[in-house]
Formats: sequence, C-alpha cells, structure tokens
Amino acid sequence: MHASQPLASWKPTCFSGGRKGGGQASARAAVLRRSRLQAILHLVKLTARVQLVLTDDQHDLLLATLERANAACTYISSVAWETRTFGKFALQQVVYDAVREQFDLTAQMAVRAIGKVADAYKLDPKRARTFHPRGAFPYDERILNWRSQSQTVSIWTLAGRIVVPYVTGAHHHALLVQQRGKRTSSIARAPSTCSPPAR
Repeated sequence: MHASQPLASWKPTCFSGGRKGGGQASARAAVLRRSRLQAILHLVKLTARVQLVLTDDQHDLLLATLERANAACTYISSVAWETRTFGKFALQQVVYDAVREQFDLTAQMAVRAIGKVADAYKLDPKRARTFHPRGAFPYDERILNWRSQSQTVSIWTLAGRIVVPYVTGAHHHALLVQQRGKRTSSIARAPSTCSPPAR
C-alpha cells in the first residue's frame, strides 16, 4: 500500500472548471465516482477470505512449509537482535545466504521472511522477537498465485509448487479477480484447529 494523502483532502485533478449541465454533468459525475472509488481502493487493504480444498498430504506439506518459514524468521530475528541490524536491506545483507542454505528456502521466501522480521522490529525494536511455528506468513505473487478463472491457487512448498482448488463467496472471489495482474499480499495461516500465533 502506497503512502497517500488523507481521502478527506483528496480532490480529482482531471477536471477543469466549466458549466455543468445535461449529459456533460452526468458524465463528469460518473467519472468522479470512479476516481473516488480508485482512490479508496488505493488507500485501503482489501481482504478476501478463501478456504483451500486440500488433501491430507497437501495439508501436512503446507504446514511443514509454514513451520520452516517461521523457523527461518526466528533465526533471522536472533541475528538481527545480536547485531542490532533491524533495517530490511541491511538485514538481508547479513542473513540472506545463511537462510537460503540452512532452511532450503527459495530466494523469494527468504526475502519475505527477512521482510517479516524487519517489519516486526519496526513496530518494536526494544525486545527480541520469536515467531510461532504456525504464525501468519506474508506471501506475494511469486510464491502464491491466484487463478480466479479456474478457482485454484498455485503455492510454493518445500516439495515444489502445488495447485489446489479453493472455495469462497462471490464478493471475495470478485476481489481476487480485480487484483489479477497486480501485486498482492496473501497471509497464509494454519487451520483454525491449530494454536493461534504468539503475540
């Protein structure tokens, strides 16, 4: 999400002064409504709730992947705390190669793990952070890709990519369709039967 001025002070810049009337006024009003909607979508984070339809093996594999990623986060955090290196790019210079080697993660998974740790210390750099094995993990389009037409999702795992179907409501499906081709951040969580992430 990009930094923007408050919506209350936002004004469209694509209109010039002129007489309002008839079809012209109606057309301008329609464009204004679309512009305001685009501004709102630019300023807020939209969340689509989906449920993956997994086999038992896929379920176990995704949990193992999530646990490995969070173990990497805890390792990264320990290095960050010991070296007092909390910035994302500086931290990446310190731990990237070790994370790839020790945890057998792809380049993008390693980068996302480093980003998760850096974000945590951005909120509070005064205490060391650890991460729950099944805590939320930020995926992006390189490691998780929604295929809204077939209602499937392609996800990177420790055993390679898997493609699984998902179910969701019409509203949430529409959100996924709108994000096609754009950068999205998906939060993968363990099933609700598992313990919640540590705070």
